[in-house]
Amino acid sequence: MSRFDFFQAANPNLTTLDAPTFQIFNYNSDVDSFYRMDAPYQISVEHCSGMSATDVLMITNVTEEKAVDRNVPMHQYLAFNSSRALHHHEFFELMVVLEGEVINRIEEEEYRYSAGTCCLLNRNVRHAEVFCQEATLFFIDLTPEFVIELLEFYKRARFAGEMSELNDVVLRFMQKDLLHPGEKNYLFFLPLVQSNAFSEQLKQLSEQLLQTARNPVFGTSYLVRGFICSLIQFVSCESKYHITKINLESPGDFLLFLQISHLLEESNGRMSRQEIAKTCSYSGTHINRVVKKYSGMSVFDYGMTFCMKKAAMLLTQTDMTIDDIMRSLGFSNATHFYQQFKKQYSETPAKYRKGV
Repeated sequence: MSRFDFFQAANPNLTTLDAPTFQIFNYNSDVDSFYRMDAPYQISVEHCSGMSATDVLMITNVTEEKAVDRNVPMHQYLAFNSSRALHHHEFFELMVVLEGEVINRIEEEEYRYSAGTCCLLNRNVRHAEVFCQEATLFFIDLTPEFVIELLEFYKRARFAGEMSELNDVVLRFMQKDLLHPGEKNYLFFLPLVQSNAFSEQLKQLSEQLLQTARNPVFGTSYLVRGFICSLIQFVSCESKYHITKINLESPGDFLLFLQISHLLEESNGRMSRQEIAKTCSYSGTHINRVVKKYSGMSVFDYGMTFCMKKAAMLLTQTDMTIDDIMRSLGFSNATHFYQQFKKQYSETPAKYRKGV
């Protein structure tokens, strides 16, 4: 749900609208509306208390100029959302799911994002967020000018460790979009861990950024930029997230296949179809169908390719015994392990280790 689309229902005959922090063009279109932001950045939180007629959508938007709070009855949201068009904007948008689950409509496809999941949209991707249960979303909107400022800030970094952040995947993504506008792509962030500590750290960073911007004092301009950099660094951390660049020329279900591949890679192929289905919020049948489409294998057989790849790595790069490797990868039956390894590498683990 857009933070300002309810203005459309109140102004059906207008083509341009000055919302609290945006200008919205063609917002009455059935195809696409366009958002322009006057401020260099905007920080927003949307909390949906539930899907009943008595629930509300609580919205907070903060810029350097103002902070705006609004409560929208869910029955208005539900009535409007059934016919709303997608939108795009002239700025970059990072969306973080802090709690619950939300449907992210991107071009012609719908994806379910669970807590911890993020996406960074470039300026050409048409999209809309749709609440389907109690959930909390956090947004950072950054104009091209602000992104350029961040890039210049890093170049003037005083600490040696800061310079490495110029290779940050988020900054590189936005920098490339500035140099080559017109492409439709975005970054998808799949959390590698789901724990209370991880969730609390993400919420704490988001809350610090929001409250710092909302309660300005001397030095707030610097603090806000620092917290934005901290949040970017958090979601860019390879130990916390798998990050995939999605080109929208690719088929929609290819994103799901990438998610599945990342999950199997991280679990060394030892994640069941049911566990994958629960994590990705799809049925097991659909998971199997997508894996079959792109790999030609069942979920189990595709998972075994990651498992045996790990086994091959341990055979060549460690002194672990074959029995220890087998047990570390979840096998209790040696015959089954040997069969799977030989199926992929056409020789036994012992011969493979000797040959290398």
